[in-house]
Amino acid sequence: MTDELDRNILTAVRTVRRFLEDVGKLLNTANERLQSEGWKGRNPSLIYTSTSIYEPTRWMPQDAFWFSVNAAYPQHLCVVSVLFDSIQSPSLFLQPLIMTGYFRFVETAGNNWSYEWARLAEKTTPPLDGAFRDVPINLLDKAGIVRGAIATNRLTSVTSSDLLNKNIIDPLLAEIAKDRASHGPPKD
Repeated sequence: MTDELDRNILTAVRTVRRFLEDVGKLLNTANERLQSEGWKGRNPSLIYTSTSIYEPTRWMPQDAFWFSVNAAYPQHLCVVSVLFDSIQSPSLFLQPLIMTGYFRFVETAGNNWSYEWARLAEKTTPPLDGAFRDVPINLLDKAGIVRGAIATNRLTSVTSSDLLNKNIIDPLLAEIAKDRASHGPPKD
């Protein structure tokens, strides 16, 4: 029985490692696409990870994300995030999610961001249909934001780079362009 249990544990650990490698490839593919459109990634991060033996629940990340800026859209900051689960509220996540979104500032976005924005799906629970919905401004803790919108999709719905671009990145870029068109370019 112990040998079988050992094999099952090792199989589970290896499965999680392969899953995280796949998520890393997905995020890298998304980042490469955004870079080709002029977006420069800032602060790629894993959240709620720890190397402390006293925090084993944090040895695996809760999410991975990065924020991006684009000189052609100086007032906009976009985010791409994969949400694995929630340590604080395990019942919130029945499946891993991809969350994308953007935030428009009165002035330039610069380095204005908060890691909590990468988890806004946890606070707003938007439908998993990929449609963008406004985020209540009171959930964004930085002054100068005039709009925020996020969309969520099931991570398992992205099985190729074509689907990633078509269902995740293209809609994100279109939504940012639509927001800018409705408010005009920034004033000098």
